[in-house]
Amino acid sequence: MIPLGGSDSSSSSALKIPRLSRNKVTEILIEIGIDENYSRELGLLARRGLTTFRRQAGLSPEIRQPLWARPSEARSLIPLLIAGAWNETKEGDKEALIELADSSYDDLTESLVRWANESDPPVRRIGDAWYIISKEDAWSLLIRYVTPTDIEKFRSVALKVLTTIDPKFDLPNEKQWMAGAIGHSSNYSGLFIKNIADTLAFMGSKEDSFHPTLSLRTHASTIIYELFNSSKGSWQVWSTLSSVLPLLAEAAPTQFLQALEDEILNEEAILKLFNDQKDAMFSSSPHTGLLWALETLAWNPEYLGRASILLARLSKLDPGGKLTNRPNNSLREIFLTWNPQTSASVDQRLQILEVLLKREPNITWDLLCRLLPQFHGVGHNTSKPKWRDWAPDHKRNVLVAEYDKITHEIVKLLLTEVGDSGERWDEIIKALPMLSLEDFDVVLNELNRLSAIDIGSEDKALIWNALRKEISRHRSFPDADWALPEKIVDSIEEVFHKFEPQEPAPRYSWLFSNRPELPEGREVDWEERGKKLHEVRANALNNIYERFGIEEVIDLITNVEHPFQLGSTLGEIRLIEMEEDRFLLNYLDSPDKKLAQFARGYILGSVKTLGNDWAVRKLEVSKEWEANKKAEILICLPSNETTWSLVQQSGNEVEKRYWSLSSPYSINDKGLVKAVHKYLQYTLPYSAIELLALHIKIAKPAQIVETLRKTLDVSLKDNLPSNSFSHHISELFQKLEDSNDIEEGEIASLEWAYLPILDRYGHAPKLLHRELARNPNFFAEVISFVYNAENEESKEATYEERQRASQGYDLLKSWRTVPGFKEDNSVDRQELLDWVSNSLQFTLDLGRSTVGAQYVGEVLSASIVGDDGAWPHEAVRDVIEQFSNTNLEKGFTLGIYNSRGVVSRSTTEGGAQEKKLADRYNGYANISSARWPRTTALLRSIADKYNREAQQEDIRAELREDLDHY
Repeated sequence: MIPLGGSDSSSSSALKIPRLSRNKVTEILIEIGIDENYSRELGLLARRGLTTFRRQAGLSPEIRQPLWARPSEARSLIPLLIAGAWNETKEGDKEALIELADSSYDDLTESLVRWANESDPPVRRIGDAWYIISKEDAWSLLIRYVTPTDIEKFRSVALKVLTTIDPKFDLPNEKQWMAGAIGHSSNYSGLFIKNIADTLAFMGSKEDSFHPTLSLRTHASTIIYELFNSSKGSWQVWSTLSSVLPLLAEAAPTQFLQALEDEILNEEAILKLFNDQKDAMFSSSPHTGLLWALETLAWNPEYLGRASILLARLSKLDPGGKLTNRPNNSLREIFLTWNPQTSASVDQRLQILEVLLKREPNITWDLLCRLLPQFHGVGHNTSKPKWRDWAPDHKRNVLVAEYDKITHEIVKLLLTEVGDSGERWDEIIKALPMLSLEDFDVVLNELNRLSAIDIGSEDKALIWNALRKEISRHRSFPDADWALPEKIVDSIEEVFHKFEPQEPAPRYSWLFSNRPELPEGREVDWEERGKKLHEVRANALNNIYERFGIEEVIDLITNVEHPFQLGSTLGEIRLIEMEEDRFLLNYLDSPDKKLAQFARGYILGSVKTLGNDWAVRKLEVSKEWEANKKAEILICLPSNETTWSLVQQSGNEVEKRYWSLSSPYSINDKGLVKAVHKYLQYTLPYSAIELLALHIKIAKPAQIVETLRKTLDVSLKDNLPSNSFSHHISELFQKLEDSNDIEEGEIASLEWAYLPILDRYGHAPKLLHRELARNPNFFAEVISFVYNAENEESKEATYEERQRASQGYDLLKSWRTVPGFKEDNSVDRQELLDWVSNSLQFTLDLGRSTVGAQYVGEVLSASIVGDDGAWPHEAVRDVIEQFSNTNLEKGFTLGIYNSRGVVSRSTTEGGAQEKKLADRYNGYANISSARWPRTTALLRSIADKYNREAQQEDIRAELREDLDHY
């Protein structure tokens, strides 16, 4: 075996050894004890070039200098060294390279091809992308050949590239994701922009000793200053540079921070960087790059203070959005006590937090609260510098003493700022169980001191309730690992009693919340808990009534979270029996939701204690009341014939309101037929649909049809559908399809009407599909609904025409059954030939021959495998051969591609999936080649397309593996 280099000629019999896997090399290096981060760097280098890897990883100075680093050759590589990487399909990239090299791109290409094929190449090409194999290796070998003129050329190119605004920012936010598809793409590739920024970051990281006379760091700082100085007030430039801001910040930290400090004064421009508030497809937001840049700088203690102040100011401006990348989250990650994302010492971090507290007190208060210990705290790594050594190579374990110290100081800072604010004390009290005993005592002592001071009743109640919740939680789960010892809980309770409010609302309103937490803890038995809670609530209401009277009880309604429960308890204990008629008259069906809920709860509570007869008697009292109020009483009775008889006797208005309030979930099987009838009588078909779906097993097909028909005539303002409406519709159609009681034509017409809903829920309109497959005339008619005739002038469509076109499109796209297909998995050849022939003719007669043939082809692409094991079925192959229709074949090909759906793959998988598909279609072609030549050619073209796609995916995978920021 003779080893050959890249510059050696070779025959087709030569074995080409694939390049090393980046991940595999990284794993091996980690296994032998090399630091994880350095292993990743070396893994990338080994992937790009083995000789470069050897030079970088080797300890021996005898490793030979590559040919391209010799004086006679080196100067030709300087432009490539500075550019780093580019895409030669982008004119902007090529023009920049021409300016850097001061020569034509053809001459550059000639040099590139030569060097890329050397045994120890400095550059490599993957697809349309060129890149330097190792920037650090190349710079170290070529730096002595770089001149001030080269740096000046780079300055000119860098400023031109980095100040060019991405045209996508001329578009509205919701359209930016499609910028490339509609002609709003940048003249420069993202690869080139990132590498220009990367070169700046590399230059900024080098001390003067790297090149004593050139001072790369000074040049990088000057370029960054000029860049941002020329872009003041331009949110578009900041947005365009979003992805490279961390590199630019690393290149010149002082200049970057000064630029941002100036820019942040222009709030309007800064706010435009936060554009993730809307639901745009594939949306991102330029502010993320800004946060990553500040996170990068925060690793260096020298820049931590300025970066933190900027993050605090951004937090203050942040309008909020969908992304979790927020300035306040970046601050938390940087200062997180058990996983700090900075190299600053504990004392340095505490000093900066004190400064922040003075500069941005509210933002810093929130930050300090989020730094308190948590039961299930989560931390994330922040952006790290690429070229600077600010961040440690490996995760540093935080010592217990260090953690305790910084937590203790944070508690002290909070206690100096909390004052008597109940809201702020609530935040501290939540962390009380996680504090050390020393800090726990400090907080409790401060609360004891505060309890002796006259503070506002609202703040007092907030502190009292916060303590109550903690006491309840630990007494409810005393055996949990996190539960405090009973002695400590008792000490919290002592303080708790000192804050007990005297006013009824703050003292008792929590009892009528969705999850009231009793200080004695939660009963294990749910029924016992309910009894205990009812007892406490009843005692509270009796206490208020005895001390303050009925008006104070009623005033409680507006202060509770769950007024229904307040009303229910009052109804059960019969406390305001003498006044109940007055309150019911005023509160039933009140526009004030809390009052209305209270009234309904009161009726249910009264019925629970006194039975249905109480409600019947109350109806007698309410004879002169409005119909809606009577309906509110009736709705609290069981949903049965007895109640419905009372409803009917109360008059049409009462009955109409009653059924609008009636929940389908309250009706049993016996009441199904009558309830559906009533829902339909009072124009409530959505409720009828929900009720029929809940009782689908006994629902009558005729009533389903009637309900579906009437639903089509109802507007949403009359009766809103439930969230499960589409699911219910699908269930009802399944019931109809399984039934023999309804004519197929009736079901098909309903399928047409409900097609958009059925399509969204994935329920195939089986009868419409059946009609398409057996009736070419219907197929052609649906085509005419969707598409204009080929020579027809364009005109404004009516609403009905647009609706019909939309439904027709949905129907055609949902149909994937070949005409002539039988239940025994065979295809009737003659039936299929006749259908295709007639469909082509009918669509031709309607002036839609092209689109008609394409849709016929799409239908044929849903074919099953033939008897000979090849695809498509022999009958479909016969159609392709007999009609020789290029539009049909185009549709057939399109149907194959569309049927593949969404494709997911790993980042380095390449085109394995496409190669498998190409092999499959070539295999089918091999079987069919003798009898079906046209079909064979069609299958070969499909295989060829998949092979081309496989090559493109292989290139993308190589680029992802070769370029760590591609």
